[in-house]
Amino acid sequence: MLEVGILENIDAIFGLYVSFPISTVVGRSGPVLAGNGFFEAVIVAKFKGGGAFNVIPDSVTIGGTFKAFSKESLMPLKQRIQEVITGQVAMHRCNATVNFDDKTLYHSTVNNKELHRYFGTVARDMLGEKNVLEMQPLMGAEDFSFFAKAVPGYF
Repeated sequence: MLEVGILENIDAIFGLYVSFPISTVVGRSGPVLAGNGFFEAVIVAKFKGGGAFNVIPDSVTIGGTFKAFSKESLMPLKQRIQEVITGQVAMHRCNATVNFDDKTLYHSTVNNKELHRYFGTVARDMLGEKNVLEMQPLMGAEDFSFFAKAVPGYF
């Protein structure tokens, strides 16, 4: 969507989850949701998996996600995943290939400071001070991060 210019002439963007008690909102300035990436490791070894104890597969594929609150933290984490997987299988005289899907690497969702102040002012005017809460960053990832990277955003 970004490639086709969906955010042309847009000054700011807001997003929200409706999951908190009625008449309550939460927010924060800075990182609010983690960025994440996906990996897959093909391990050539004996691996206990499935339901047959008497069958040793030629290879096993495992996969997962890795998350951090900044792109700078995602890169060392990616390297560490590679080191741990290849080191563990080498210890057992096996080998592994670790593939990272860089096409689906999500940025962390970072709320704009100015929009945080604006949101807080409007929310307090509408809901009262006691119903506007500060949230802690969450390890979930969100597509919204791509929009907030293109224009100032608040989630």
